[in-house]
Amino acid sequence: MALNNKGLSLSELGNNSEAIESFDKALFTSPENYILYDNKGYSLYKLGKIDEAIQLASKSISLNHDYANAWYNLAIYTLEKNMTEDSVSNLRNAIMLDSSYLKEFIQDKDFDKIRNDTKFIEILKEFRNDSQN
Repeated sequence: MALNNKGLSLSELGNNSEAIESFDKALFTSPENYILYDNKGYSLYKLGKIDEAIQLASKSISLNHDYANAWYNLAIYTLEKNMTEDSVSNLRNAIMLDSSYLKEFIQDKDFDKIRNDTKFIEILKEFRNDSQN
């Protein structure tokens, strides 16, 4: 976990290449740690390596299908690749697993370019209605 925390800190500081090295070291000793794949993927995303980020988020999900953060990140990455249908599906999965991602989605600038897209408006309506029932 120390290498994961180091990677997260480096990523927060904008040192994503160094963060990736830290995640790689951690993955060498913990190759089944789904959180490490997700965190490394996010650092790759920040470097503009979207395809690799998608692969790692998918790997994280394959190791733990219930890990909402990887679904959420995958929604961001697939949106970046203009895969709107996939992004909607991934976002829906994230929110179904952890309702706090609805608030995250509302505030996340990564979704600004499609904020008015009908598919994403439907997600807002769907989950706001669920939370009111």
